[in-house]
Amino acid sequence: MGRPEEPVAGPEGQATASGGEAGSAVRPVAAALGGAEEQLERLGRELTEIAMLEQQTRGEAARHEQRRVQAGERLTAMQSRKDADPDELREAV
Repeated sequence: MGRPEEPVAGPEGQATASGGEAGSAVRPVAAALGGAEEQLERLGRELTEIAMLEQQTRGEAARHEQRRVQAGERLTAMQSRKDADPDELREAV
């Protein structure tokens, strides 16, 4: 992404880019462009972080689902036993 040339200050501190007043109009545009580029970079970093957090959350959810399934299987196995201890069943839940 190319940046427009910024005006260079002359000996009197006046803009020397393409005709005085036009050069002074370039400064706010260049500053706004610089600010927009910084915001774009910051948003890119934030989106990367959000994607990482989403991936981490999906992994944690999958682990919790796996534990839930395993607990359900243990409970079903305990309930099918004729000598199932009620205390064991309560702990399994």
